[in-house]
Parts: sequence; structure tokens; C-alpha cells
Amino acid sequence: MDKLVLKCLFITLIIGYTPISHSFWFKLPTKENAIVTFGESKNNELNPDHINVLVWNMFKGFRRDWKDDFLYLKQNRDLLILQEALLTDEIEKVFKDDQDKIYQLGTSFIYRANKAKTGVLTASSTLPLSTELIRAKNREWYGFTPKVMLINEYKLKNEVQ
Repeated sequence: MDKLVLKCLFITLIIGYTPISHSFWFKLPTKENAIVTFGESKNNELNPDHINVLVWNMFKGFRRDWKDDFLYLKQNRDLLILQEALLTDEIEKVFKDDQDKIYQLGTSFIYRANKAKTGVLTASSTLPLSTELIRAKNREWYGFTPKVMLINEYKLKNEVQ
């Protein structure tokens, strides 16, 4: 049994680190399509004396009560930083119903089965000055999906540029 487990692990590692590793269950977005933006912001700057931030792992919305949790947790927040975000039609509608924020998904990968994008998401009451997606060279140990980071820059009230 131990030899079988080792053989399976070895095969998984070989497949995981080859160029075909993403071909059967996910694909990578092009650089031009890696950042998905929707919604709008009514503000041009953040108040540096009071920035209310939520950092939350939404676990791809797999929990039945994720929507209720999200709607409660996002109240009175200037910035939302979400890990394991997933854009299914249902989840995207919840985000788009938020009239006060601009949402940006930094796409890690796209599921082939349902075309849903997943990655990290930032939502803000302020339009970012700039946004950059960085895809790490390392991959997740399970599934070999790429890690991504979304970097947003915001103008602060009374900031001299």
C-alpha cells in the first residue's frame, strides 16, 4: 500500500509540474483578461484617518450561508480583500448589486467545466489609481494552481502627489 501511495504521489508531482498540468481541469487567463473589473465608486480618495478594512476568505462561496455572511461583514467597509473568490453567476450578481464599490478580481485560473474565474478580489469605495496582478512562480501544493496577488494603489484625502 505504501508503494502505491508513493507511486501516485510521484505521478501527481510529475503531472503537476509539466506544461499540461492545467489543461484538463483549469486554464490560465491571458494577461489582458486576468483582471476583471465591475461596479463603480462614488469617491476619489480614502480618508487616511479612518479606513475600515475587511479581509475574508470566502472559500469560493461553498458554504450555504456565504451570502448572508458577506452582506453582514461588508457593511461600513472602505476596502474588502477577499481570498478564494469565485465568479459564478450567482456570486457575481451579489457583488454587482453593491452600488457603492468597484470590484476587481485578480484571476488565478478559470475552471474549464463552468468557465468560472477564481482568485483574489479587492472591492473599494474608492477608484484605485493603479492595479497590478502578480502571478507567483510557485503553485498551490494541491491542484497545482497558480498563486496570485492583486496590488491596488489608492489616493488618500489631502495627499500631495
